[in-house]
Amino acid sequence: RRVFYSQFTDILFSYSEAVKEDWDYRGKHNPFIWLISNNKNISVCRNGVYLPRIDFNQSQFSNSTNKIKRFVFVNRLTAWKGLPVALKIIESKEFSSASLLLVTPDDPNRYLVDVNPEVRDRILTVAGKSVSQIDFYPGDLHIYPASYGPSSRYIESISINVLEMACFGVKSFVTKNGV
Repeated sequence: RRVFYSQFTDILFSYSEAVKEDWDYRGKHNPFIWLISNNKNISVCRNGVYLPRIDFNQSQFSNSTNKIKRFVFVNRLTAWKGLPVALKIIESKEFSSASLLLVTPDDPNRYLVDVNPEVRDRILTVAGKSVSQIDFYPGDLHIYPASYGPSSRYIESISINVLEMACFGVKSFVTKNGV
C-alpha cells in the first residue's frame, strides 16, 4: 500500500535512515515494487516533536524521586514493540509496588487475559489517546523494549514516543539498538 500511495506525491520522506534503506532495498529486489514505484527517490526527514502540543509543567517534576512508581508503555500492539516484556517487568517481584500505564491506539485488554489478577489490578489502560492527553507524574519511567529480531535488516533510530516522553520530563529506558 505504501508503494501505491507513494505514486500520488512528488516528494517522499521517511522518518529514519532505516526506513529509507528498507525502501531502497525493496525497490531493488522486488520487480513489482520497482515497476510501480517508477524508481521514486525517498529522503530522510528525522522524527521531531511539535513542542506547542506538549504542555509540560516543570514544577510537577522538580521534586521527583528515583523510586519508580509507574512504568509507562506507549506503543502500538505489534509483536516487536515489546508488550510481553513490559508485562514481564510489572509481574516481577522487584516491581511489585509499581503500576503500569499502557497507552495504545487500540484496546489492549485482549493481551491481558492471561495476566495474574493481582498484577492486572496495577495496570491502567488508555486506548486511542495522544500523549498530550495523558497526565504524567514524578517517578514515571517510560519503557521502550523494542526487539526487531535477528532477521531484521534495518534498525530504527529512536522512536517519536521516546522523544515526546523526554519533552514531558519522563525518563525512558530503551533497548540498545533494538535488540
